[in-house]
Amino acid sequence: MAYSIPFTISAGVDNAGLTDVFAVLLDSSMTPVGVPQAMVENDTGFYGCVLDIANDDFKGFVKAYSLAAPADTLGFGGVDPTLRDIQITVDGISGIPGTYSTTLQFYETSTTVPIPDVEFTVSISGAVITFGQADVTGEKTVFLDAATYTLELKRTGVAFNVETLTVTDDNTHIYYGTPATTDPPIAADECHVYVDIRGQSSGVIPTSVVAKAKIIELPHESGDQFFSGEDYDADYDSVIGRLSWRIVRGAKAEFRLPNWYNLNGTATIPDLSDISLQDLLEQYGE
Repeated sequence: MAYSIPFTISAGVDNAGLTDVFAVLLDSSMTPVGVPQAMVENDTGFYGCVLDIANDDFKGFVKAYSLAAPADTLGFGGVDPTLRDIQITVDGISGIPGTYSTTLQFYETSTTVPIPDVEFTVSISGAVITFGQADVTGEKTVFLDAATYTLELKRTGVAFNVETLTVTDDNTHIYYGTPATTDPPIAADECHVYVDIRGQSSGVIPTSVVAKAKIIELPHESGDQFFSGEDYDADYDSVIGRLSWRIVRGAKAEFRLPNWYNLNGTATIPDLSDISLQDLLEQYGE
């Protein structure tokens, strides 16, 4: 199903009056998707358009550019179906690629175990210089000029600090993240069902998500916590973006999340200490 998102960029008064300003969608591999859309200067240095997203589950980026600008690329933004009703706004000018080969490597804390698919944004004085996503080995190479940058990192289920990236030459820079651990069940007969919610590529995780589980059948009592036919709100950790329930094993439960997560369904809770909602619905769903 197609949908639309307003997209604006604040290019500053020094970049007012630009001509031939366009926005183009990019997939996760930075390949252009669809036809570029013209942007209109709505106020001094502010350009906007409405992005037409052809696929309901599209996740990628949008780039604003003008051949008449001092730098071809004006700015980047992230496009995420989970935040499809929110206007995308980008501040600052993104510079052209620099001269030094800068490799970013991401590991689990105190190890050399790579963290794949880490999304990063490199900025200086609030202006985005470049952004991207690490590969399956937790690595990505970008080209930057000599300077000290701010590096923001995001990977659902992993905690990162906002880092400093100082570039003086061709080099590799290593950063560590701490994966979230799955807590053991409160009681021996309960299973921890969880799902990680992905936010914008810029690092934004939703501040709140409404999700429920309805207990349809119970094999036996589990204290006074669960009653057949009742809705059970998920706990939500807005730091790492994780929804979770603790439900007695053997119960049949119906899970309801906002439609764009595509994770609604009914399943019987298995004899496990924990399981992701995706695996639960695939392996034990009806």
